[in-house]
Amino acid sequence: MRPQDFVRPIQRRPDDLGFIYVDFTLDEGTPYVRRGLIQESTASLTAYVGVLIDHPLAGQDYNEFLLDVHGGLTFGQPGDGQYRPAGWYWYGWDYAHFSDLSKLDLKYLLSAGELTMIPKHDWTIPEVLEHLNDALRQLRGLMED
Repeated sequence: MRPQDFVRPIQRRPDDLGFIYVDFTLDEGTPYVRRGLIQESTASLTAYVGVLIDHPLAGQDYNEFLLDVHGGLTFGQPGDGQYRPAGWYWYGWDYAHFSDLSKLDLKYLLSAGELTMIPKHDWTIPEVLEHLNDALRQLRGLMED
């Protein structure tokens, strides 16, 4: 799987809360079925890996879940059908940490008239997709254990 295979040919939509840029399922019809999602949030891009809601890995405390992702997991809940598809349990992380350029940084800088700041990384969808693919490989390993 190549990251560009799942990126919609569109620009970021930072004001469109919940907009899904990437949504794909791997290994359908096997015990290793899992899903990946990249979405716009209030502050940044967010990425999620999903397992079927009845899978033994669903419902674990995300603080104890062993995925090595950017900034650590910050989310673990069933899909609500609005922002994340229902029928799946989602573990997620964001790109709004100190070294990340978030929408909150941009709003502050624009309102303060600041043009200089500590260098921060402005994450792109293909970069986040690389992280998502790595997390999905890690998740497959957890499913095999």
